[in-house]
This record gives sequence, C-alpha cells and structure tokens, in this order.
Amino acid sequence: MRDALTRRVIPYGAITRVAPARGRLLIQHGLAAELLVSPVDVKLFLADLGSRTPHLPYRGAELTPINRYVEYRVAEVGVHSGVR
Repeated sequence: MRDALTRRVIPYGAITRVAPARGRLLIQHGLAAELLVSPVDVKLFLADLGSRTPHLPYRGAELTPINRYVEYRVAEVGVHSGVR
C-alpha cells in the first residue's frame, strides 16, 4: 500500500478482514492494525484480494475468516468470567 510519503507491505496472510467503511474499504491486519483504502474499482479490488487470500471467504460484502465468530466468543468468555 502506498500513500503520499510512505509505502507499507502487508503480507496477504496477515490480513484478517476486509470490509466496507465510510465509503472506503477497511483492511484489518496483524493483531490490531487497520488501514482505510479507496481503490478506484472496489469490486475488482475485492475480487483480486479474495483470490489471493483463501483464508478469507466472502460473506456478503466482506472478506472475513471462517472462524471469526468463534474467536470473539472465546475472548468474550474470558473477559466475563473474571479470568485475567
């Protein structure tokens, strides 16, 4: 990814979610990093990215991991049960 002054390299395997947000695309990667991008052709960008990230199948207008909901539920159980 490039912007005016910097360039970032994000490995496809590090991308954890791609979703529409405020007229752009939100790309989440790593443990807690995210990036907003504005591709010229959103559908083409998602199709290309989807072909390169088999760990992120389409769910509606998003690319999300299959086990996303299981991961969040496990995290919520630890928080609510008082485990630190």
